[in-house]
Amino acid sequence: MKEKQLKTKRTNTNKTAHSVFSGLNAQVLAAFSLFLQYLTNPKFSYIHLEAKNFQDFNLVFSDGRKIICEVKDRKKAFSYANLKEVLDLLHHEDMGEKKDYIHWDCRKISKRFKKKIENAKYLKSAQKKLIDQQGFTHTHMKLIRKLKEKRAEQDNKEDIKYS
Repeated sequence: MKEKQLKTKRTNTNKTAHSVFSGLNAQVLAAFSLFLQYLTNPKFSYIHLEAKNFQDFNLVFSDGRKIICEVKDRKKAFSYANLKEVLDLLHHEDMGEKKDYIHWDCRKISKRFKKKIENAKYLKSAQKKLIDQQGFTHTHMKLIRKLKEKRAEQDNKEDIKYS
C-alpha cells in the first residue's frame, strides 16, 4: 500500500516539475522570439523580466512604450476565466499608457475564442456580451483593447535564427 502511495506521489511531483519547466520554456521561447523581432528597432531598450506589478516580462522602449508579455503554456484551452485572471493581475496604474499593449502567447486557444476577443476590441455588442455573459468589467474591456495575440511556435524553435 505504501509503495503505491509513494509511486503516485512521485508521479504527481514529476508532472508538476514538467509543467513548471514547460511554462518556463514557453516564456523563454516567447522572450527570445520577441527580442529578435525588436532587436533592430532603434527605440528598443531592454527586456525587463518579472517586473514589479507585471507578470512574465516586458519589452521596454526608449520612448516609454512597453509591450507587456504574458505567456500561458497550459494543456487546457485558454478560457474567459483565464483571461480575466490575467487582466486582473495586469490592471494597475502603470497600465494607463495608451501606447502600451499586452502580448499574450497561449499554447491552446480556440479560433472562436480569439474571434470573440478580437470583436470585443471594436464592437460594443461584443463587449456587452462579455460583460453580461462572462462577467467582464469595463476595466477589462479597456485592457482587452490592448491585447495582441501571437504564438511563438514550439515546433519551429529549431528554425529561429538571427543573421
